[in-house]
Amino acid sequence: MVDDAAMDELRTLCPGAQEKAEGGVAYIYLPHLKLACVPGGSAEALLCIQAHSGYATRLFFSQSAAPKGNNWTTHQILSRTWHTWSWRDVPATLRPAEILLAHLDALR
Repeated sequence: MVDDAAMDELRTLCPGAQEKAEGGVAYIYLPHLKLACVPGGSAEALLCIQAHSGYATRLFFSQSAAPKGNNWTTHQILSRTWHTWSWRDVPATLRPAEILLAHLDALR
């Protein structure tokens, strides 16, 4: 569970952020995350701040941001298809907002 201060920090980056869970995995749902690399300039996102599919942390989008990032894959999470890319070494020891920013840095 993410503490209130960490959620407040995430909400400064993406208003409306909220926790969700599936199969014992916690996600932070980020509606309307601003992304210059997707059509419309924003997308829904899921931030996983724990180990997922061989990575320490993951960031999933409602649509692919290709050609940014490498090796895009899809995952079924919370009854939806989500897109992510191969981006390692964003540790779960960071604050959730730092995890988000580290993942987003790969798409610049």
